[in-house]
Amino acid sequence: MESDFFQLFQSNYISNTVGVYGVAESDALLAAQIKTGTEPELILNKIKNTKATCALARGFKSS
Repeated sequence: MESDFFQLFQSNYISNTVGVYGVAESDALLAAQIKTGTEPELILNKIKNTKATCALARGFKSS
């Protein structure tokens, strides 16, 4: 499942520029999955400026 997240948001531009594929969305999804142990949901697509990128995901822990 983790590899599926990374494949969804790969950026060739970022890969060529910094040596890795885009990580904002995939890292947000993976962090939510690890923290909650459930299927994550991306709730904010990547936003960026000249200094940073950010994406937001959530998951829900079972009670």
